[in-house]
Amino acid sequence: MAEPLRIMGYMMDVARRMERPEVMRRAVAGMADCGYNLFALNLEDAYAYPRHPALGRKHAYSPDFMAEVQDLCARQKMELMPVIPSLGHADWITSKPGYRKYDEGRGTDRLHGCLSPSFPETSELLRELYEDWCEHIPGQYLHVGLDESPDMGRYHRRTHEAEEVDLAGMFADHCNRLHDIVQRLGRRMVMWGDMFYYLPRAIELVDKDIVVADWFYYPFSRMPRVETFNFEELDSSRRLREAGFEVWGVPSVWPNYPFPDVRERWRNLRDWVRYGCEVGFGGILNTDWENSFGFYSNADLLFRAFGRGLKRRNGTAIEIDLQAVLQKSAGAAIPERLVEDILGLGLFHLTGHGNRSLHGRPLEALASDAREAECRRKYELLSEMLADLPGLMAQADTDARNDLRAIGLSHQMLLATWKLGAMLPGCYRRLCEGDEHRLEVRDTFDALAQMVAAFAEEYRAHWGSVRFEDDPSPILAWAERTCRTLRAWVEAAETGSAAKHPLFVTPRLEYALKCRYPALPVMESALLWPDGEQQIVSDILIRFEGDCARPERAFKQSSAHPLGRNELPCAIHCAVRHYGQVGIEKVSVRWRGREYAYHLARTAGEWVTTEESTLWLGPRKATAQMPLTRDVPDEAWFEPEQGEEGIRPGAEWAAPVHSRRPT
Repeated sequence: MAEPLRIMGYMMDVARRMERPEVMRRAVAGMADCGYNLFALNLEDAYAYPRHPALGRKHAYSPDFMAEVQDLCARQKMELMPVIPSLGHADWITSKPGYRKYDEGRGTDRLHGCLSPSFPETSELLRELYEDWCEHIPGQYLHVGLDESPDMGRYHRRTHEAEEVDLAGMFADHCNRLHDIVQRLGRRMVMWGDMFYYLPRAIELVDKDIVVADWFYYPFSRMPRVETFNFEELDSSRRLREAGFEVWGVPSVWPNYPFPDVRERWRNLRDWVRYGCEVGFGGILNTDWENSFGFYSNADLLFRAFGRGLKRRNGTAIEIDLQAVLQKSAGAAIPERLVEDILGLGLFHLTGHGNRSLHGRPLEALASDAREAECRRKYELLSEMLADLPGLMAQADTDARNDLRAIGLSHQMLLATWKLGAMLPGCYRRLCEGDEHRLEVRDTFDALAQMVAAFAEEYRAHWGSVRFEDDPSPILAWAERTCRTLRAWVEAAETGSAAKHPLFVTPRLEYALKCRYPALPVMESALLWPDGEQQIVSDILIRFEGDCARPERAFKQSSAHPLGRNELPCAIHCAVRHYGQVGIEKVSVRWRGREYAYHLARTAGEWVTTEESTLWLGPRKATAQMPLTRDVPDEAWFEPEQGEEGIRPGAEWAAPVHSRRPT
């Protein structure tokens, strides 16, 4: 019979967004009552390392404050565990003055954000960082990261002119050196498990007293899947257990930009618990990444509800626990309708890269009629949600009001984004019709700008209450940038003709794309002009929704990229060197109300295929033996349709910079 889960933990990601100390204290309070006995902090430069003060950023938590947090945990019989990335995700070290020498790119003009195990001084640096924690804060565990490190070994390969490097041996040696350091400090080492997917031979070489935290953030019916292997099932946790490791399963309340799909995140957690009981896990560590892009309390709400749900053991309806946590926080009854709205809010999130582009660049809203219809539908549905929230906030205390305000601001942010997508295509069409609609369009721009500005003002106040005001906020940056764009468009509509308005005269590259076998589908494009100038853009077809995490999944994506000059390109070069097939249905440039079509001129690459009207780039399948990216991409060149005025076909253009073999 499988052993019961000994560890039930949650991880707060302060590496990306730091919380004020009082918010951190609240994040710890009462969590043991929700079933947790471990609190992990993904630190990076959010900790002030005494011997390496240059690595800590402004407002970094002091050792004294971390000792206070540890004491708060200990009073609840919870363990505090630091997560200190020690291989990949190390740009928090190598980007700082004087620390570039630890990077795999040492000796080149490029930083990879990956510490090199080839340097003896790397282990010495990490020993000092671990000591800077362990000498001040007691505890049992120390998590050293070691995930997502495809750049490991670059220095050795480059300096030894080696085509083949024993990466499994290099990785295992690094693990074991760190394990020796951690053991000498009286701690037990924890590491992420994903590098064992790519380096399975390392399993037999790594010390077995290390805890391996194996992560996968999508629901799964049998066993976890691996993104880079086209979401094929991989029973890696069982293999690690059979090799002698203690294994923790790692779900996540992420993706959550700005609010997660609660039921899907709950399924991810429950699948790990089921699988862990089958395999014999030592624990579960639920995580948050990106700290909800400025709304930590959204993640905190889910951690508490999910912990309560697991404590009930037979509980499957997460809305019961969500309602209970909300009522305890607000000190008032929570209507079931509001709970259902909160559960539904995650269906509108912006975590998929296509939606992030829409959020970050208003012109992305003009990509296609289908995109416009999607934006309008989502905006209309969102407009009817959370009607009960303002009344509830009015009667809540300050702490509860902050929690509820985070939900309300998430709703406002989503409303603004999807409304931009719903309204801008109509504005473009009216500008195309001439000056008679210019002032009507101006009023639409002005209303949108006021909506975004009102959100920004309220969000800035919220940010200042839970974070440090001088820390950069990605959401405020978006709101301010969007307001500037809309205000400029208002002024242009007031003072000029429709034919000269920036929204009308800016050329934009438009794609109709497909994706299947969605491992890591990314397409880079180089727009080429006859004088040799280039513009590089990327289309990332990665979707974080759970129903996309299947090998047979296929979906469509429209995209629009504003051009950097008011002249049509003579050629467009597309390259795919990641895994997952990218299908190109249509390439065109829209300018001044007219669409200029581009046709396929030639292709190159091992995996290029054509089916009906779709050109496919990229392999159908990835295996553990393949590198994470391919040196030789699949490529396609598109030229303007013959006879299009104003376009000079290019037969002898410069090679696009992104197609050169990387050094």
